[in-house]
Amino acid sequence: MGVITEGGGYTSGVTRWWHSRFGAGLLGELAQLTALLFLYKAARYWSRDQFTAAVNHARHVIRLEQQLRMSNEFDLTAVSMRSPGLVRFFNQYYVLAHFAMMGAFMMWMYVRRPGAYPICRRILIWMTAVGMVLHVAYPLAPPRMFPEFGFVDTGRLFGPRAYGDNGLFNGVSNQIAAMPSLHFGWALLVGWGAVKFGKSKWKWLIAAHPVITLLAIIITANHYWLDAFVALVIFTTCASLTMWRSNATERRSQQTDNAAEGRRVSKLPRGDGFPAWQPDHQLL
Repeated sequence: MGVITEGGGYTSGVTRWWHSRFGAGLLGELAQLTALLFLYKAARYWSRDQFTAAVNHARHVIRLEQQLRMSNEFDLTAVSMRSPGLVRFFNQYYVLAHFAMMGAFMMWMYVRRPGAYPICRRILIWMTAVGMVLHVAYPLAPPRMFPEFGFVDTGRLFGPRAYGDNGLFNGVSNQIAAMPSLHFGWALLVGWGAVKFGKSKWKWLIAAHPVITLLAIIITANHYWLDAFVALVIFTTCASLTMWRSNATERRSQQTDNAAEGRRVSKLPRGDGFPAWQPDHQLL
């Protein structure tokens, strides 16, 4: 059904939907996310012949972590292997929570926090773009490909598998793109955004998502500690720059509004049209 506008025109329901936030605006947001997916596919294509370089880079990272005394990913995996059920949980979390949590978070922001949604969208786009550039510039094989160093491919051992034969992301994801960990970077955005823009006390439960994701990417031997650290640096930088830009834009807008209000007040008649007040000398 349509409605008659104040000017006497007729507006259909489809037209009103198209001009609403859930019409053309939402389709535009989905188009941006689709473009990110195609960019990711392109990055995977560009990196397809860099497996040798990825393996060499992985050995460098392992040696660097050993020098920094932080190469204990396999120790964490060994401890978790005592509880196969816990390992399966982390496998499933790694496979399922990455896209599901980000999709739910961005939809919640778009519907419930439209004013802050552009901030999270910009952080997501810039963080993902920087990450994919590093994936191409510095291909890195994940630790699960190096059992000789003590790493265990828990997905292959317990399931579900994210990569490899019959893996959920096989043919979609770039398996030599461990640096940085976008799993952890995206999780940081979800946790940060929920705490910063959420109003419910339950928002602190969402803050556990980055912690669980960090454990998942290490225990499943899909990433090194350095992958998570680089993701943290990228997220912090993108979030800081985005918030600085947003605050600067808001200050400029406020200054413009104040200046316009000042000009409007200065054009008002003296005393808003009433005679100017004069002191009553008879009272002196």
